[in-house]
Amino acid sequence: MSVDVPLFPVIAACTAGISAGAFWFGSAVDTRTLNSLMDAGEDSAVRKFFPVWWPAGRDFMVPSVALTTAAQLGAYAVTKDVAWLSSAGISFSILPYTKFGMMKSIDAIREADKLGKEELTKEVKTFSMLHHPRTVAATAAFGVALVALTRASK
Repeated sequence: MSVDVPLFPVIAACTAGISAGAFWFGSAVDTRTLNSLMDAGEDSAVRKFFPVWWPAGRDFMVPSVALTTAAQLGAYAVTKDVAWLSSAGISFSILPYTKFGMMKSIDAIREADKLGKEELTKEVKTFSMLHHPRTVAATAAFGVALVALTRASK
């Protein structure tokens, strides 16, 4: 049995899955690692690691989220299924949330040499807590994309 699905919905669902997976890794591994290092008194490791890690993560996140959003808008243009607009909106929301909701903690940790150990611990915990809503959003966008992809295949 063959299923005829336009290419844009397939690409949109795949990019949403990649973004969700990346955010899950950040929540399940990276933030836990940062908190574990702080809990172990290894703040010097966080001071060295985060300023290198964040730009690399940002440089993956921004194009990934932008590509996902664009692909979802393309899927909407092809299918006219408003679920793709919902998925695109959820995906896109990650960028302003990061900029306006998280950058204070990100900037503080990137300049950790200006912080005492207690302040750094607080900022790492805040960053970690604030990271998880992005994971929820990316997962929701992926879920909506899968539903829309299923509809596109009928």
